[in-house]
Order: sequence, then structure tokens, then C-alpha cells
Amino acid sequence: MDEKTGACGSVLNLLQDYPFNHHVEVEKGLEKELCEKELKEFFKKLRKLKKEEIKRIEEKA
Repeated sequence: MDEKTGACGSVLNLLQDYPFNHHVEVEKGLEKELCEKELKEFFKKLRKLKKEEIKRIEEKA
């Protein structure tokens, strides 16, 4: 559960607080470790790509 920006039961609950046509049950903690790993790897790669792009821009200047 994302305590800072979560929208499924932590900061707010989009699935219960708004009148949608469909109802969804949320089960916390499923595949938590796998999800954490995937997100960390994704953002690590994103930061690396941004740094490389900034370096390329600075080299051209």
C-alpha cells in the first residue's frame, strides 16, 4: 500500500469513495516483493536514461 500517494485505500479510496458502476475488492500485500522490485528497477532505469539524456544535451552545447 502506498502511504504517500495511494488511491486504493491509503490516501484516498477511488474504488469506494466514488459512485462507479462496477465494484472492486482490493486485497493488500499480494506480490508485494515482486511489485516493489519491478517499480524500483523501472525508476532506476528511468533515472539513468534521464541522466544520459542530460549528458548528451550538455555535450552538444
